[in-house]
Amino acid sequence: MSDGVLSSLANSTRDAVKSVVEGAGDIVGATAGAAADAVKAALQGGEDVTGKIIEVATDVTKGAIHGLSDTTADAAMGIHGIVHGTLKGASEVGGDLIGATTEVVSTAVTSASDTGVDVAKAASHAVTGAIDAAKEVGGDVAGVTKAAVMGAMHGAGEIGEEAVHEVTDILVSSVEGAKDIIDEMK
Repeated sequence: MSDGVLSSLANSTRDAVKSVVEGAGDIVGATAGAAADAVKAALQGGEDVTGKIIEVATDVTKGAIHGLSDTTADAAMGIHGIVHGTLKGASEVGGDLIGATTEVVSTAVTSASDTGVDVAKAASHAVTGAIDAAKEVGGDVAGVTKAAVMGAMHGAGEIGEEAVHEVTDILVSSVEGAKDIIDEMK
């Protein structure tokens, strides 16, 4: 994807992730920190955090995954950290954690597809990254789990039927309660 398709925030996040990931021993921590910092920097001091949180969070997610794809790092683990950090950063500046989760996870799944990352693994790691963020910030874990599974399924739906089947299979086997959430969506 060319730079022209990414916003300036996504581009700066892409560059930040590329610089912190190369040589990092802790890919999850490195990507989570870069994503959280990007969200907080973009929203700190803003008057309308609520109105901008989804746009900022999805731009950061997209840019970070594009940056990750330019490295040799484990993309699935990086996506876990990116989603975790993006949601943590959003929560720390007063954003609605559950409200942001669906869009961030959906963006993670579609961005993974755009950059050639295994969509099912990306979806699984994005969902667990969201759950870990909720646990860390003291958020509604059940609500975030539901929003994350729904986001992963929405992202997979944007990609195609095969992606929906692959994401369903991996989430049902790796995320507690995912089967019930997916069944509820039907």
